[in-house]
Amino acid sequence: MKKKRADGLSTGIDVGDIRLRMNQVQIEYPYFVHDTLTKLLQEHIIEKIQREMKLDKISKKIIESTRIGENPIPYKKKSIKWSIVSDYKSIDGFPVAVMIEHGRKAYFIRPKKPTPSRKNPTLRFENKRRQTVFSKGHWIPPYHARKYVYETVQENKKKIKRELNKKTHEFVREIMGETLFTVP
Repeated sequence: MKKKRADGLSTGIDVGDIRLRMNQVQIEYPYFVHDTLTKLLQEHIIEKIQREMKLDKISKKIIESTRIGENPIPYKKKSIKWSIVSDYKSIDGFPVAVMIEHGRKAYFIRPKKPTPSRKNPTLRFENKRRQTVFSKGHWIPPYHARKYVYETVQENKKKIKRELNKKTHEFVREIMGETLFTVP
């Protein structure tokens, strides 16, 4: 049914068509946001973090463990919550990826305490010249925070927001039609 103005002229807009299109927007919008935001995060955040890590010669395993965490989900009224995970751990469970992001202080390492099976425990490792070295304790140097995730997110979150808004306008315009939807 076409809407009639007070002077009897028809606007040419079918109210039933508008309702149908609005329902379509409401149904498809969550899927659109999920897919679009996932692509934007991958392109503008994850790939940049991985590229920086690669330039700094970080282990390939750590680079590959860096990814989008939970699916982006609506959070409060006007924002979307998402996470970046880099969960690589060493064999003994040390969170290497966290240490790379946040750094660590220098610390002193000692051999484990003697046990009945190991009367004289020592720290044994190979140095750069492949010589076996024993130590009764030594300092592990500090590792300065690289802040890959924090800095990349800070640099790109406004760009992602702009692109998501732009793609949202295109999405709504595509469904509603050019004559029904205009963006200032």
